[in-house]
Amino acid sequence: MEPTESVPVERERLIERCAVRAWPAETVRSESGWLLRATERCSRRRGNSAVPQFGGGAVHGLSAVEEFYRCRGAPVLVQVSPAHRHDGLDSELALRGYAVEAPTLVLCAELSGRVWRDSLRHAECRVVLNSRDPLWAEYTATRDEVAAVRRTVDRIAPTTVFARAGAPDDPLGFGAAVFDSGLVGIFGMWTALDHRGGGIASAVLKRLLAWGMRRGAHTAWLQVEESNPAALALYRRCGFDLSHRYHYRRQPG
Repeated sequence: MEPTESVPVERERLIERCAVRAWPAETVRSESGWLLRATERCSRRRGNSAVPQFGGGAVHGLSAVEEFYRCRGAPVLVQVSPAHRHDGLDSELALRGYAVEAPTLVLCAELSGRVWRDSLRHAECRVVLNSRDPLWAEYTATRDEVAAVRRTVDRIAPTTVFARAGAPDDPLGFGAAVFDSGLVGIFGMWTALDHRGGGIASAVLKRLLAWGMRRGAHTAWLQVEESNPAALALYRRCGFDLSHRYHYRRQPG
């Protein structure tokens, strides 16, 4: 399924703006029609990539992008998003030898009239919500990036909540959500390896969606890499459909 013009342009724009605010980089600069992002001691692409302006014309600013990351001794990583609106940029990056990384789907679900129930009723799947959860970073980040991820969380301006499934001393699953501009964005989903496929992720997701609806969200969005079929199947079952796609391109060398 490919995005078409039936997908409102304004919704794509809104989701992309919310996605930037949901994971704020340590250093952010607007230059030559680009949003340039960098985060020390954290390798996550969302905090270390350049995002082109929505309406095209980004090719002319590539030299500024490359200079920004060269001065930081960091690799040049471009988020081509939404991919179907940046064919010219994508072609130029390919000619320059930039390799494709992490093709990603952006999914949406309309929340009006939906009723979310936990998929498990067992005590082990009790899901609690907190405005902050220090264990979330420990379980969703590599050991040497936990501190940087926590600092990123502290920079999130919109209202955010963290969900934890299982007993306090034995987490089985995590997730997070951010409410912004009438949308609820889902991110940071994690399930213990030996409990995957047992409904933990579904329970966490539905609890987060219910939270978003209580805040007044009319639409939910999330990002999932194409290489994660299990997560994609879960989100499809919960009513998410494709909004648009993006991918990254990394400069060679």
